[in-house]
Amino acid sequence: MNSASTWLKTFVAGFFVVSVMLVITLLTPAPYGDLSRIGRLSEAEFGWRAPPPPAPADALKGVPIDQADVLVVGDSFSMTLYWQAPLVQAGYRVAT
Repeated sequence: MNSASTWLKTFVAGFFVVSVMLVITLLTPAPYGDLSRIGRLSEAEFGWRAPPPPAPADALKGVPIDQADVLVVGDSFSMTLYWQAPLVQAGYRVAT
């Protein structure tokens, strides 16, 4: 009888843990956006907390790949050319 009691306690403890995990899953909003899907982090953790620093329009440009000093193989974060602007301002030719 002792063995059956141990198994029953183990089953109840496991059922409780799985039930709590289910409730947490149901109450957690679905992640969206690149950072939250990959890192499973909240979107609220990312983004500007103050207005972003200005980037001159002439720094938001690219060059053909065969003329580039720096080749950026990126994703949606590099589409805007915003973070590449300091490289362009420093005199590098950047292709994205």
